[in-house]
Amino acid sequence: MVRWTRQLAAIAIAMLTSQVGIGDISRLGGSGVRVDMTTRSGGVSSGLIGGADCRVRVNQRAIVLQWTTSAFHHTELPEIQNDASISATVTGSLGVVQVSPRHAVARTNISNRKDEASVAMGIAGNGEVKVDLTVGIDGAQVVEGKHCATVVLTITGN
Repeated sequence: MVRWTRQLAAIAIAMLTSQVGIGDISRLGGSGVRVDMTTRSGGVSSGLIGGADCRVRVNQRAIVLQWTTSAFHHTELPEIQNDASISATVTGSLGVVQVSPRHAVARTNISNRKDEASVAMGIAGNGEVKVDLTVGIDGAQVVEGKHCATVVLTITGN
């Protein structure tokens, strides 16, 4: 199974090197696992910057999905940073699948040098799981302009 993990990691790395726009669909998969992610915009007024609708299909597999976000940085003034929050929530499932946890939330804390936050979900069985992924910015002191955070999905399995 090491070979499968390496293949899936290679696909994930290849997908992550390209920029993804709103409404774009990214597909990762191989050997009994497929993850389709459709990106969407949030609304800056609510602090929600964006997210993705994720559809995860497993065929007699046990996997862990881990999403990691960086803190936000201003694109023109990179020394300006804001904390980011990330959450993943199961919104539906089909088939015989187990998911744990069904909801996960994390937040960066740049004042304490924690510039990344991660959420993870374990999925096992045979079927499909729908996950709502959201990424938000701490709106307490947001400087006007464009802000950027990097979100990475890591898939491990056996």
